[in-house]
Amino acid sequence: FQLAFAVQRAELHRRIALLLMSFMGTKQALLMLGIMMSVGFLSMFLSNTSTTLMIVPVAQAIASSLEDGSPAGKNSLSKPLMLGVGYSASCGGMGTLIGTAPNGVLAAQGELFGLHINFASWMGFGMPLAVLLILLLWVYFVVAFKVPFKDSASSRE
Repeated sequence: FQLAFAVQRAELHRRIALLLMSFMGTKQALLMLGIMMSVGFLSMFLSNTSTTLMIVPVAQAIASSLEDGSPAGKNSLSKPLMLGVGYSASCGGMGTLIGTAPNGVLAAQGELFGLHINFASWMGFGMPLAVLLILLLWVYFVVAFKVPFKDSASSRE
């Protein structure tokens, strides 16, 4: 948690999120993907809980700024975005040995059977898996919650 406090104090989580969001453009669905990918990346090196707690206020602010005045649940970005943040943190934690505690336990158990798992070999397996799972989650949320691909600027009109 100390590393998470340092990241929050330096506002690195916002910088990473804004950098990824600048690559994703202004479309709502792609903006959601950018946030989910940034959460997944942070979660690879921080605990899932602290990553989620750092990003939720940023995601809430983005979701509330994109609300178009429709009733909650209809054309709302907040529900899929909040779920996406939590699930992306869990998926991202699988990307590295230090991302979540069970990864280290598995590596230690592998040593008992003569299987040496180092950080690089874990990332070679875990990072593509984490990215794939985050993309699959994003597709599911876009379809299930009907997240529009319209520009976020047009949703404020």
